[in-house]
Amino acid sequence: MQQGWRLKIIVIIMLLGSIGQKMAGGQSHRSQTPPPENRSARTTDPNAPAQPDNQSPSSFSDLLPTPTDNPPQGQSPANAPFSRESLRAQQLVDKFIRRLRSYKSYSCRVTDFENLTHDSIQIVAQNSFTLTARRPNRLALVNSNGASLWSGAEGVVMFNPLTRQFSASEPVSNDLIWNSSEYRAVIGDIPLLNFILSSPQWQMLKIQPLEWAQLDDETINGVNCHHLTLTVKNIPIHLWFEADEEKTLRQVAVNLQFQASDKPEDGVIKSAARWTFDDWTFDTELDESLFKTTLPEDAWPESSNHLTGQLAPLFSAPMLNNQETLDISRHRDKQIVILDFWATWCGPCRQGLPILNRLAHNWGKDSVAVYAVNISDRDTNEQIHEFLQQNQIQLPVAIGHDPEIGQKYRVSGIPQTVIIGKNGIIQDVHVGLAPNMAELLQKQIADLLKGGECKGILAAPQADVSCSKVGFSTTKPGRPAAFWCEITNAGPDAIPTGRLAFTLRINKNKNLEDTHLVASPIAAGQTLRYEIPKEMWAFVFARDAKGTFELLLDPYGTLNDSNLKNNYNGVALSPESQKK
Repeated sequence: MQQGWRLKIIVIIMLLGSIGQKMAGGQSHRSQTPPPENRSARTTDPNAPAQPDNQSPSSFSDLLPTPTDNPPQGQSPANAPFSRESLRAQQLVDKFIRRLRSYKSYSCRVTDFENLTHDSIQIVAQNSFTLTARRPNRLALVNSNGASLWSGAEGVVMFNPLTRQFSASEPVSNDLIWNSSEYRAVIGDIPLLNFILSSPQWQMLKIQPLEWAQLDDETINGVNCHHLTLTVKNIPIHLWFEADEEKTLRQVAVNLQFQASDKPEDGVIKSAARWTFDDWTFDTELDESLFKTTLPEDAWPESSNHLTGQLAPLFSAPMLNNQETLDISRHRDKQIVILDFWATWCGPCRQGLPILNRLAHNWGKDSVAVYAVNISDRDTNEQIHEFLQQNQIQLPVAIGHDPEIGQKYRVSGIPQTVIIGKNGIIQDVHVGLAPNMAELLQKQIADLLKGGECKGILAAPQADVSCSKVGFSTTKPGRPAAFWCEITNAGPDAIPTGRLAFTLRINKNKNLEDTHLVASPIAAGQTLRYEIPKEMWAFVFARDAKGTFELLLDPYGTLNDSNLKNNYNGVALSPESQKK
């Protein structure tokens, strides 16, 4: 299960944006989406964080803040002086950092509680993962939702369970991993540990002014702890360290509230996040097998997607000159075809098209037909012409604004470059602009011109998935309710475990959108009743709760779905009307 609503991304960006580090959730250099026209206004919750415990929260009230951690009366965090408490706070964290960085190995178990409430609907999520590390370049982070990272003798391998894709790179140090936003896009952010394990980040944080700090003693599950409250850039961060000589980190908590959208009438979303750290071990013997990659059988390389090895979908798109229509079928058995999906506002696209233009000139039109397919309906013909002239691009441009074109080619990020062999079979799909893109394309096209073909990447199942029903496990207000749906696979192939994902949006609000991985296989012709365990992700309704729930199956295009129109199910619900 993908963690809810990108809450950690929101939290980390807010906490760390002030130190100039782009932590997570930012645009990768490999793909881009249109920049937002406005950013939602966000403010901090003035209350303190969740009450500490290691039990799964049963409702939003379990994560409500306590009023004990507010600044002294008459002072706000923005104008409170840097006190002796602030110095003690700095020394406490420094001691833990020095200790952790002095060990050759360490491991711990992290449990993540998240809670969002909007209007009368509250959502509670729980996740856990294990972290094992040995300096300088051994790291294993295995998430209960399947997302994993291994750094071992074979290099760094990351696996994303929602797309079933993995990526691999050369071995690097653990510090570099914690510093990379690309790695964190898969493994997520672990509050504070991202700083502790990456010395440059922590050094930058230390020079920021602590606007307010408080140090109290508390007991968590019978363990005496120091409760530290730090405020940086008006954001409160709550930390709990064991009160023994070693000062081990036990818990981190943050509470926030922010506008649901740019429209004031959409209201405010309140969030509470808490991370607990248990089972710490230090300087133990760690077997090399802990850092060995273990991928599922149906995983495929990130540089390709499920279209590789499949017959290229046909489509019709007008050319920019309005005198002809793009039809790739006329190149069958004659030329290799390259389709580059792009937009004028996409930075990597603007860098990549000149490269493709130069390569196309070298290949010649008789050997390779290259088309730049503009898929952004924000781009006018005038803007496209202007860009082509400024960059001296002579590639033929097709206007692919019809959304079905992007759906057929599963365009989730641009630029996306699709290589189609003379036989009409897709040889490879590149998403984003790799640093060695020119050399990579040059080699691949040379191999294809010599008669080479694709290496047989695992093909996606042939399916026709649809959702017929949705509902909740309980209708009683104030109690956690598991969400369930009925999914039918009318296609000829079985869908393996973990191959199908669905995205649920609540009240048409992208801030309350979450993606889940179906953890059961679905045989051909089978209807599966799938329920998300409330211990992992649950709704809590108020008595007057109403909402619109929109369910989209296969949002990442991991199936060869013959009918995409029945992948969507939107229905207005209230808990009183739902029965299991």
